[in-house]
Amino acid sequence: MTRALRRRPYAVCSAVLWLAALAGSGWIACIGLTDAYAAGTEISGWIAFGCAAVCAVLLPVSTLVHECGHLLFGTLSGMRFAGVQIGWLYFSARGVRLQRAAGAGETRCAPRRVKTLARVRTGLSVTILGGACCNLLYAAAFFALFFVFSVSPALMFFACFAPLNAAEALCALLPADLPAGKTDGLALAELSRKDGETEIAVRVMAAQAFMQEKGVADLPRDWLFETPVIREDSPAFLQLLELRREYLLAQGDTNAAAQTEERLAQIKGE
Repeated sequence: MTRALRRRPYAVCSAVLWLAALAGSGWIACIGLTDAYAAGTEISGWIAFGCAAVCAVLLPVSTLVHECGHLLFGTLSGMRFAGVQIGWLYFSARGVRLQRAAGAGETRCAPRRVKTLARVRTGLSVTILGGACCNLLYAAAFFALFFVFSVSPALMFFACFAPLNAAEALCALLPADLPAGKTDGLALAELSRKDGETEIAVRVMAAQAFMQEKGVADLPRDWLFETPVIREDSPAFLQLLELRREYLLAQGDTNAAAQTEERLAQIKGE
């Protein structure tokens, strides 16, 4: 099984990274303000610093960049997206709506077409990596621009978010199972080893996409039955059991379908 960081060590590591990122943003702001004073542009320098400070508190810029990375890389790798949540806002084809509970960031996707499980794993891996990649690209680009070109209010504004984007990427890549879900790092580790809830989620997504194209009767049996063992109360496992029931009914195996239905009821406590 994939080894994941416990929640307390993960919280400590992420806190250290975010504190370092805030210190880095402050350092960039100090350099920018010093250059602004030297150039005789005190007012614009203070405005830039104030805007960056306010936006760093109110706008999850690093989360926005991270989720855009998932969207971009996922689209290029053949995934389709149901929606993206950033904070209290949920974006989908139906528009923007407020969620009951705020989330750090979540992108919901599924494969457009399914030929093999290997392709689904590859597409999902590229999608997952896209978030951290975009954060790191943002950080590297604005670090470079900040030190190569003369400081302007606009450049200082965007450069202040560079350390925060670096911290976002590194925190996402740490393998941990959190109350909000698995980190990108743990999901990637499970995909590479073909185990855990992520592997079950891959099979569920692949089966659902396959059924839309060809129907449940033609679904490869091993996708649903030759699976790694995970907790029975996992949402992914419940979805898998429901798909197994549909498959068994389509194959005419009513006894096995009834047993699966009974197992589902036991797990749900019905």
